Amino acid sequence: MSTRQALSSLVILAVLAASPTGFAHWKDFFSQTWTRIGGTIFFFSLLLHAWVGVRDALMDYVHRTGVRL
Repeated sequence: MSTRQALSSLVILAVLAASPTGFAHWKDFFSQTWTRIGGTIFFFSLLLHAWVGVRDALMDYVHRTGVRL
């Protein structure tokens, strides 16, 4: 296991251990600046990942240039 994987695992375990249980706790959790920044980075990473997948599928399986572009 690499250092990066170990650190990621520790972060995930820390978040799960301190996870909120009610609506008020979740609201407080998502009102923090670092949570908003992390959520925004996650959302844009997800969009980029989806775009790369769609682009690769189009470039690999659609052979007509007009449709592909």
